[in-house]
Amino acid sequence: MIIAAIDIGTNSTRLMIAEREGGTISQELYRKSVITRLGQGVHQTGHLAPAAVDRTLEVLRDYAQLAKDKQAEVVKAVATSAMRDADNAADLLIPAFEILKVVPDVIAGESEATLTYTGVLSDETTSALGETFLIIDIGGGSTEIVFGDNRRPELLNSLPLGCVRLTETFFGFDPPQPGEITALRLRVRRVLGNNFSRLIGVGAVPIAVAGTPTSLAAIELKLAEYDRDKVHLYKLTRAGVISCLKDLISVPLAARQKIVGLEPDRADVIIAGAAILLEIMSFFDFDYVFVSERDILDGVALAAQA
Repeated sequence: MIIAAIDIGTNSTRLMIAEREGGTISQELYRKSVITRLGQGVHQTGHLAPAAVDRTLEVLRDYAQLAKDKQAEVVKAVATSAMRDADNAADLLIPAFEILKVVPDVIAGESEATLTYTGVLSDETTSALGETFLIIDIGGGSTEIVFGDNRRPELLNSLPLGCVRLTETFFGFDPPQPGEITALRLRVRRVLGNNFSRLIGVGAVPIAVAGTPTSLAAIELKLAEYDRDKVHLYKLTRAGVISCLKDLISVPLAARQKIVGLEPDRADVIIAGAAILLEIMSFFDFDYVFVSERDILDGVALAAQA
């Protein structure tokens, strides 16, 4: 069965078309990601901006055609933090149904975390790395952290720590000032302490997914053209994240947009994303994280019903 899985996120809207046989993804046929910034201003206003809705719907039209071209038998779309927070989510859901012929499922943070966990560990190479895992998913509006073994999650939470949300909350200068970075990191540490203190020092394999860690890996690898095979399971060290963050905050946005390996449209939120990741690694005392290209899209495809 060919499935088109769509993730309507706060920062990007993503598509994966894959062939599923039983409970496994036998072949990935296509994957695409476009930064649509659906969550622009949602944290402050509680509303989806009309321009953000239009950007996202334009991408969904493209994805609907791609799903048709690839002969997808099932289309499954989920929407996450921005849609959970917006009081006018119907402004996107109604036209999205007309485009996709299915209503996107606005999923709770816990469901988002579970789908990501399932997707990450659906990769046999990843699941063979250890017996217990801590999955970190830094999104635009929220960050999901999940702990468990290679069969099921045991502890999970969705935290209001997304890179778009915290950029809009803490940064007023370009590049951000040291005090702004410190305030952001203190917020992250406080939220982590309120939710995950029991896991400090836990012996788990740390795995990070989504645009922040994949971008940091691509920057370290100096990838002029993104290469998923090189990024998948790349070992991103804490020292490397510190070094990259220092480089990022030393230059204004226009210069960050020219950094090799960094998608220009992500340059305005990558500093917050890197600071969130660094604080998570410091909190759990991780010297490194593995970067995964398997994520919520894989989980959505595996969970989709015919």
